[in-house]
Amino acid sequence: MASVKNDLGLRGRLGNCVFYNLRGKSFVRIQGKSNNPNTEKQLEMRTRFLVAIRFYQRLKETPLKRVLSISAQGKSASGYSFYMEKNLKAFRANGSIGDFSQLQFSAGKRERGRHLRGAVDERGEVVLQWSSNYSLEWEEDDDRLMLVVLHEKRPFSPEVIECSRVLRKDGLARFPMKGWDGETLHLYCFFVSPDGEQVSTSQYVRLQREV
Repeated sequence: MASVKNDLGLRGRLGNCVFYNLRGKSFVRIQGKSNNPNTEKQLEMRTRFLVAIRFYQRLKETPLKRVLSISAQGKSASGYSFYMEKNLKAFRANGSIGDFSQLQFSAGKRERGRHLRGAVDERGEVVLQWSSNYSLEWEEDDDRLMLVVLHEKRPFSPEVIECSRVLRKDGLARFPMKGWDGETLHLYCFFVSPDGEQVSTSQYVRLQREV
């Protein structure tokens, strides 16, 4: 049994893990066929949960908390449960992110960026491009771009960038990256409807400055 400092809103079963509250604290219990709750596999699973929760604690301090709640609608009990269901597999028991490409921060019915690609230009600015030439008349042209940025050297310090002036119809976003010394960047890009009530599913872009 592992305790969680804050009540994050998750109840019930997730895989072989059961979440419950007791005297104002949240706990997770691993259920399995073994009567020994301290097998190597179960200890690893509990540790991975705690690593994922530590990462979520940073996310909920950003506008991404609302995005997760929107993404959970019709899919999960809460934004937190959506986050755990989609991202637990990406974390490792040693306290790291094992596979950045497996992280997902939003899900919805809005159109994803078609042919999304990224690069770093000669000035060291991040450039994102996607296709804005649609054959149909789109009501989503005014969706705005939103990003989650993780730095390879400090992945547990997520940066959320709300590009309020960058719209889907622009097909291009260009911005400097503060505090970047050239290490690999992991970007998660999605679009938000003008009323802020709908999102697209996040797309992963890995960037590294050419030497």
